[in-house]
Amino acid sequence: MVYHPATALHPSLSSSNRDIRSCDEYSFNATYESAGMPTTEDGLNPKPVSDALQGRECVQTYETKLPDGTFRLYDDERFAAPTWQETCGRSSMSVNVNSQSMARFGSFASTFRMLDKDTYWVDIAGFDKCDPLADVIKCAQTP
Repeated sequence: MVYHPATALHPSLSSSNRDIRSCDEYSFNATYESAGMPTTEDGLNPKPVSDALQGRECVQTYETKLPDGTFRLYDDERFAAPTWQETCGRSSMSVNVNSQSMARFGSFASTFRMLDKDTYWVDIAGFDKCDPLADVIKCAQTP
């Protein structure tokens, strides 16, 4: 992935005060639903990414931090505009944000006894109010 130059870094989120750009994928890269999981390895995504396009067929965004402390994802206009028919998304973002956002998923999976190939649903409160047909899409995660 070619990281977006406006990707925000967040060294304050690390005890080492270091940060680098990273790539976050959805569906999660380590799941069977990931567009990067090939069908030869039991991948379930109906539209896996092709090696030739290297993931460019996903919705492409980059993460920034605004002066008020909120985080935003913006369309990475270096790639084709989203059609909202994509089965994957990826974002250029801080490795500190990326690694900490799902840090507790392993304990979640074991606490709820998720087994290999169990299905699950990710529901982010507030995103259900997004209008994908609007010229400017604004979604707000709510607590």
